[in-house]
Amino acid sequence: MVRSIYWILGASGAIVDVLIIAISFRVLPPALAFSGGAMAFVVSHEMMPESHRFGHEKEATFGFLCGFAVTKLLYNAFG
Repeated sequence: MVRSIYWILGASGAIVDVLIIAISFRVLPPALAFSGGAMAFVVSHEMMPESHRFGHEKEATFGFLCGFAVTKLLYNAFG
């Protein structure tokens, strides 16, 4: 009796795992894109005004644009 309960629980757990993995492969790319966009928003709207407040407007803007360009370059090279 106990073995059959463990077998049923193990089989149902395997089915649930397969369904979760199938869903996660579909959800992962949009989730990573959303998190990357959120990070770009935080950098451009929170950190750049702080650096502009201390008189480093050109350096902060140039650094942000260079970082964005390097990101796009690496994406095109390896993506």
